[in-house]
Amino acid sequence: MQFGKPNLPELPIKHFGIMDAGNRFRLEGIDSSRPVVLHQIPPKIRAESIRVDAEWTVVKRVADEEAARIRLLSALNKSDNNVIAHNCE
Repeated sequence: MQFGKPNLPELPIKHFGIMDAGNRFRLEGIDSSRPVVLHQIPPKIRAESIRVDAEWTVVKRVADEEAARIRLLSALNKSDNNVIAHNCE
């Protein structure tokens, strides 16, 4: 699991997501054979297949994956929680 940012130099805001290879978050409906990024695109958190290096760049490794998983599951259950803006690893 790593923090990443999109390779979109024209993006006027800073945008980050958590990249997950192998479905380390253990989410249902995720294809573990492809890396995904989980990121906040209002109105919800989305999981999208990506190509690392082509579409997203690794910023740093998530130090505590289990704690990140717990926070993500909590955020997914709260419709008003903005996990990326309010709680970046």
